[in-house]
Amino acid sequence: MAIFFFLIIIFLITGIKIAIKSKKKKKDFNLSIEIRWVFFKMYHKEISKINGLKDKDKSSIDLDVLNKILPSIKNNVHGISKPLVVFIKSIKLERLNGNLIFGFYSPVTTAITFTSINTVFTIANVHDKANLSVGADFTKEILDFDGEFIFKIRLLRPILAFLRFITTKSGFKLIMQLKNIL
Repeated sequence: MAIFFFLIIIFLITGIKIAIKSKKKKKDFNLSIEIRWVFFKMYHKEISKINGLKDKDKSSIDLDVLNKILPSIKNNVHGISKPLVVFIKSIKLERLNGNLIFGFYSPVTTAITFTSINTVFTIANVHDKANLSVGADFTKEILDFDGEFIFKIRLLRPILAFLRFITTKSGFKLIMQLKNIL
């Protein structure tokens, strides 16, 4: 039993690595999601759509459920923000690569959009792990991209922060309300 708890603690301390890779060329779209712990592959999913994304039945969010959940969350914003900040701080970016090529029928719109996206990508490229590029095609309407986003999450602090949150009176009340609503 002690070995089991030791392995759980090691798992939480070392964290998991998540790799999301995407590629879109004309109407073909490929997405790969992989979750690893140390060198063990825990989850891998390939999503591939050829000739465009197919429309599925649109499932709308029930507005009654949303109207019940939002006030509960609004009353606990301060309590929810602490675990959320801890979760965000536990994320470590390992690699962010991307290449976007786009074009609109209007060359003016393409130029304005290119300038805006290039500015954002230039700011993101200040980080030493980021390598984002953008290109524009002024002759036709096009949207091609390929990207890779790899990050590591250490799970111990977020789980402790979440446990601290749900053991408070307001956190427990929020969890019970969400449980009853959903």
